Amino acid sequence: MRELIDWPWVAQPVSSPARVLFEDELARAGLATPVNLTECASIFATLQLLENYDAVAMLLESVVRDHVRGKLLVALPLEIGKSLAGFGILTRKEEPLAEPALRFIELLRGFSRRLARDDAAASPETANTSAPVS
Repeated sequence: MRELIDWPWVAQPVSSPARVLFEDELARAGLATPVNLTECASIFATLQLLENYDAVAMLLESVVRDHVRGKLLVALPLEIGKSLAGFGILTRKEEPLAEPALRFIELLRGFSRRLARDDAAASPETANTSAPVS
């Protein structure tokens, strides 16, 4: 991480879980937030910035997998100490959802419950953990 601190960085906004993880990793390495940092809330815009400019970002492997395979990006050999915590479904306050959105949420929750049951059955020591849904 120390070798990359002077590079231009693209990071999620301070309030995002990914940014919190990023800041934690910097602190663990004894580093401050990079001076040359662009905040970007959009993963798609971040990918475009990385593809078009010499910059570094900390992104999930699942997000960059196809870009790395297509040789549009290069994965650096860094291990991050933690994973992002799960989070639930985010909606706007006091704004009703349309019927298709409500149905989609119902499907997501059902799928998540099935995954949690499968995980619990496969690993008895995690039987008391719950799936990240709201």
